[in-house]
Amino acid sequence: MDLLKFNLNLLHTIRAINKHRSLTEAAKELGLKQSSVSQKLQTVRNIFNDQIFEQRPGSKKYFLTPRGKEIVGAVEKMLKDFETAISMGENFNFETSTRVFEIAISEYVSHYYLPAFEGMTTRIAENLAFTFHRVNYRPNTNKIAVSECERLLNRELDFILFEGVIKHEGISGETLLSDEWVFIAKEDLETDLEEGQKLTAEHLIGYKIAVPFSAPELSLPNDPIKLRVPSIPEIPLFIQQSKSKIGLVPRKFAELHAKPSLNNRPGTGLKILMHDLELPPIEIKLYQAIASNSSEDVLWLGNEIKANTKRGR
Repeated sequence: MDLLKFNLNLLHTIRAINKHRSLTEAAKELGLKQSSVSQKLQTVRNIFNDQIFEQRPGSKKYFLTPRGKEIVGAVEKMLKDFETAISMGENFNFETSTRVFEIAISEYVSHYYLPAFEGMTTRIAENLAFTFHRVNYRPNTNKIAVSECERLLNRELDFILFEGVIKHEGISGETLLSDEWVFIAKEDLETDLEEGQKLTAEHLIGYKIAVPFSAPELSLPNDPIKLRVPSIPEIPLFIQQSKSKIGLVPRKFAELHAKPSLNNRPGTGLKILMHDLELPPIEIKLYQAIASNSSEDVLWLGNEIKANTKRGR
């Protein structure tokens, strides 16, 4: 294929379709008619001799073919590199930039950082925009899916904010804050423990404990039944609606849901129980591709995220 004859606008078409999985939504983003986007997609298919995107039975969404994944990965990297070169040449100005940052964030971490991003845009950089994606991690582990690492390396993502571990060549991580694990329990828990008293392994015998996928393994004598739940935010509701009366959550999150509640909100019927079980801390980390460290826009946002963490936002 002669790249000199390749219409670069087709790259933006590929990118938009991949982002929205829809020709209609891609057309809205590009400011084109859907028929025009369909024509461009057909042109791309002819050039690469592949469908690139295909619709599965029973779905109106467009999904990448194996060849399409290779092409889109290359397209994203090419466009990101080009955008980075431009922003560095212009000395990135966050006050006037209309840059859209792509960030993958876990549901738990979003409780801490989404307000910070909102405050950041209204306070100092109102033209910036953020697209947030839910972090994809493997069930029963606190390890992120390989696909997320590939998206970060291909610059489809600028950052990943996650309480788990990423060990992947080309990706660096920095701890933003640490928290301790505590148990929360229903107020009618049948025990002589008062709120805030020490909880030992013996107290847990006979109870079902709700434990998130990202929690460390509990090593207890006469292990109680551990019920795995997808994410930390779901645990309080899970406890209230099930026969389980105890759950393991980070302290900062527990303080938002246990009585007495903050900001004069109604109580949830949950209380915090201290414990003397030795569990490793939970750490929120900021991950990015090492290759993006020299990009002024990414460097600026990374520093802002760290600064907001120190301010306690």
